[in-house]
Amino acid sequence: MTTRHHGHRLAATVAAALTLAGLVGVAPAQAAQTTNPNASYLVVYDNNVENMLSPTDCPDTNPDKNDFEKLFAYIKAQPYSPDVFTVQQISNQAKLDALTQRMTTELPGTYKSVIAIANPNSGDTSTGACTKQHQTNAVVYRSDRLTVRSTLTWRSDSPGDQEDSVGPCRNNEGGFQERTENVAVRLTDNLAKKAVIVASVHWPTKKSSNGPLCAGENITEVNDRTAELGTKILTIVGGDTNARVTQGREPWGAKAQKLGFKDGYGFRDACGSASCNAPGTFTDGRRIDFLLSKGGPDITNPVTISRAAAGGRYSDHLALKVSVKY
Repeated sequence: MTTRHHGHRLAATVAAALTLAGLVGVAPAQAAQTTNPNASYLVVYDNNVENMLSPTDCPDTNPDKNDFEKLFAYIKAQPYSPDVFTVQQISNQAKLDALTQRMTTELPGTYKSVIAIANPNSGDTSTGACTKQHQTNAVVYRSDRLTVRSTLTWRSDSPGDQEDSVGPCRNNEGGFQERTENVAVRLTDNLAKKAVIVASVHWPTKKSSNGPLCAGENITEVNDRTAELGTKILTIVGGDTNARVTQGREPWGAKAQKLGFKDGYGFRDACGSASCNAPGTFTDGRRIDFLLSKGGPDITNPVTISRAAAGGRYSDHLALKVSVKY
């Protein structure tokens, strides 16, 4: 395992941490100066990045001035860089390549990525044309620790009759729904000498296709499709479910537990309080973003990265960070 200290960037990284500390009114965080040296766990992040907007992007459909730079500054200010970053609603391969290269340049470690659809079709141009026109999902991983062995993709499900919310769950179709194409990757952890499976998932919204009704089916499909890459292997799933744990024809949170998945917050729904053990992740207070694991002993140190911690808005969805043990 190669640990890269990037000494020539240390001053800039510390400056970013000091700036961040000033924004949130706390003591400066230690700059991310090293990769995670511990073979027993992985540092994992997840975020629906909403196309990684800047405050000047999409003035009509980004009224809250989301700024992805704030999340990146938060990540840079942590002691360890990510081992894995599951990403939803990234625009295309070019944007993912830019993110991966930036992580390699500005964080300890080197990074590569796997995308669900390299160039997703145009979305519904009548609404959200700027912010949501092209979106897909990806897994970013630390290539100086992890090596890809195999990959697969699949489409999330929604009711057969989406308008009337009836019929069996089936693949969510339509160009705009390419953002519900999921991706899973089997990796070899060269530090731990173990295999690990990582998936980035995005389930359909209620607004576009009554997707939450099929949340139970979607967690079953996550379980089945990742198992195609291997069983009795640590599996990590990050994503935007667009459904509370209690939603689904069969509540998906309970079903996930039956399938053996763990959640750092114990599959609790959001309680509406900033100090809640299961804080909301979306602008309306719902908890619809998750980092789950299966096949390992524990998932620990869950953090929901608030806008206060990041120094402002970076997405409509709050990012998550956990440690996942083998």
